[in-house]
Amino acid sequence: MGEGNFGGPGTDGILKAYAIMGKSADCPEENTLLPINEEEEKIINNLTGKAKCVYDKLNSTNLTELGIIQNTYIAFNDELNHNTYYLTYNLGKLSPNSDGTIPNGITKFLYQNNYEIILNTNQIDNRPPIDIARTILHESIHALLLKHQFGDGQDSFVELFKKYIKATTGTNDLHHSIMRDKYVIPIAKGLQAFDNSSENFSYYENLAWSGLHQELNEVQLNNVVTALQKAYAKGIDCN
Repeated sequence: MGEGNFGGPGTDGILKAYAIMGKSADCPEENTLLPINEEEEKIINNLTGKAKCVYDKLNSTNLTELGIIQNTYIAFNDELNHNTYYLTYNLGKLSPNSDGTIPNGITKFLYQNNYEIILNTNQIDNRPPIDIARTILHESIHALLLKHQFGDGQDSFVELFKKYIKATTGTNDLHHSIMRDKYVIPIAKGLQAFDNSSENFSYYENLAWSGLHQELNEVQLNNVVTALQKAYAKGIDCN
């Protein structure tokens, strides 16, 4: 599970604009196994190099409210919760999707309350830090939603999922519908803090939408492409 695939139905018109970045996406196809409820909570960070630099910067940014990374940490390290959930951030090589797009990252259930986010090692060195940050935020939301959906079963999330299940098919579509309505602004705020508010907010909002591009019209897609091009123009080093 992860961000939507650029180059899918209705997006052919923007593929040329992505030539400078290559054909990539943060969401492979449906790749979700459903967890079984059981026991304590923990985050394991196995990221190294540039990916770790981006994650650490995201985790240390000052926000006026709790950000996605901070909320993920709380969700998987809640001592008041009597169940144990493990979330591991890893680097690994990910195979291309059937439509030819290269996934930037995936989130999946491993076994008995163990969740994993894998960032594609082949999609780290050639991407700007803020784009990698977007992937980490997006995949962290998938982990949060998976945990609430199949793990702790919080009443508020159960009702939320019931509402969206009626209009979606598959866990990936379900999560993306919730992200579209609930998480675009939080992702944008996280990216704004990560970037020290060096651009106007619409820039970060457009970057946030790039993982949910199936919901956008042609004008909005072009805005996303422009934001990504600006991000690449700023360089690919994390410091």
